[in-house]
Amino acid sequence: MTSADLALYAQADYNPTPKLNIQGGLRWDVTLFMTRPERNPLLENTLGQRTNVIARDLNNIQPRLQITYDFVGDQTSVLKFGAGAYSANIVHWAQLSNMQQTGTRLIDVVATGANVPRPDFIRYRQDPNSVPGAELAGQSVPYINIIGNNFQAPTTWKGNLSFRQFFASKVYVGFNAYYGRTVNNYVYMDRNLRSTPAFTLANEGNRPVFAPLDRVARANPARPGAIPYPIGNPRDVNQDPRLGRVLELNGLSNVWQRGIILEAGLLLPKGGSINATYTYNQTEDNNSYNCCIARTSALTQIIGDPRNLDENRGNSATDFRHKVVLFGTSPQMYGFRIGFRYVGIQGNPWTPIVFGDITGDGVGLLINTNKRAFIFDPAVIRANPNMTPFERNLADGMEAVLNNPDNIAAQILRNNLSNFAPRNAIFNPMAHNLDVRLSYTLDKQTFKWLGSQNMEVIAECFNFLNFLKSDWGRNKIVPGGNQVLLQALGIDPIAEAQGRIQYAYNVNRAFGQATAFSNLPYQIQIGVRYGF
Repeated sequence: MTSADLALYAQADYNPTPKLNIQGGLRWDVTLFMTRPERNPLLENTLGQRTNVIARDLNNIQPRLQITYDFVGDQTSVLKFGAGAYSANIVHWAQLSNMQQTGTRLIDVVATGANVPRPDFIRYRQDPNSVPGAELAGQSVPYINIIGNNFQAPTTWKGNLSFRQFFASKVYVGFNAYYGRTVNNYVYMDRNLRSTPAFTLANEGNRPVFAPLDRVARANPARPGAIPYPIGNPRDVNQDPRLGRVLELNGLSNVWQRGIILEAGLLLPKGGSINATYTYNQTEDNNSYNCCIARTSALTQIIGDPRNLDENRGNSATDFRHKVVLFGTSPQMYGFRIGFRYVGIQGNPWTPIVFGDITGDGVGLLINTNKRAFIFDPAVIRANPNMTPFERNLADGMEAVLNNPDNIAAQILRNNLSNFAPRNAIFNPMAHNLDVRLSYTLDKQTFKWLGSQNMEVIAECFNFLNFLKSDWGRNKIVPGGNQVLLQALGIDPIAEAQGRIQYAYNVNRAFGQATAFSNLPYQIQIGVRYGF
């Protein structure tokens, strides 16, 4: 693959008065891919889509403006406003995926039941030609990545307003308010998924299911067990069974970010300082895909239809609410200086999910944990005189997790009974980290004869609390397994006999419990720096 990344930039700087500075700029970025992917006639004849399309966006013109006003003229009281557009070169992996996954080079083999070959690895090593492949041709479908007609490179529009005030040249306070909106963000859409569901689940807010009812596994009343893929064959959800997943890259996703930063600091003699910041932030999106494997775009937690981006809007996977930073450096004394940095940040957000691809959009992508759980109200379940044993088990399990004092998400569940779990509305506990740094400097302040030469010996300890004690410096989180609220068992056959089409579920009673740790063990780093 051959490509060229080009950029042009122009900037103007203007001072209408000694206290006012205006900077304006204009930037243009473009990525040109020279190699065109292969054409796939089957895709054109079935879905009307083309594989030989190049990712291209030639209109990334980005205006930028910054206005700075110095109230006194000595940098002790400064107000700044900035706004502009920020784009970037197209991720090369997007074009590479398009070239590799045209459906003419690689295929997916789907074998179920008796069609799954029995492995014989010894024989495979002895005779590579015996590896299953050719005889499975009738069960194979092409997996395709394409570039959409409305593809655009992502662009972020940003604006911020900040103010900083110094007092006696030693103490300062300030704030920085910011807002960002990203448009044309990367997202892959499955163009071979059925345009309408085969049926819906009335007891789950009409959640769509894209496979016919007779193609969905049934729960076993005698030996119920979690089924990762109740819809076992991807062809059951395809518009055209001759094709596998057809993932189209387009620019339909959006990101919204807003926040404010408060800061304060004290300047100490001999290069010392103490600084503190507090950040309140909120980041939302309707798909948290960033890069680079196309199928990972389907990892965003959804209700049912991955194409319904408005329904899937919620907190981003990178969102946080609160962040506190304290950092400082002591004045240099006899060549020694000690510094520290503390960061406290709210943990990563997460969503109560279902284990099992209950709608069918993930089976062809090997993804079965991207469905937001429906929060069943045990009281509503028990009010049904025809409650099945599966429903009784579901009600018992929901009562257990709702009343579990170790479940950090219990209140979110209570606030959303008989509704879908909100996306990324639960945050792991606050994470804390402390780093320290000790340095010794030999320079002309220590020995005048050194002149312009200097040498600094540095020792740094990352996660210092863990260095002091192994049980400290560890931040508890809810691991992925405990973010699963419901485990799909298949269609409830007893409810089906009553005319009610719904899934049977098992409740994960460890849901919401913070049983894992996220911090790395302490690390010590020693270095020497020489200057002349």
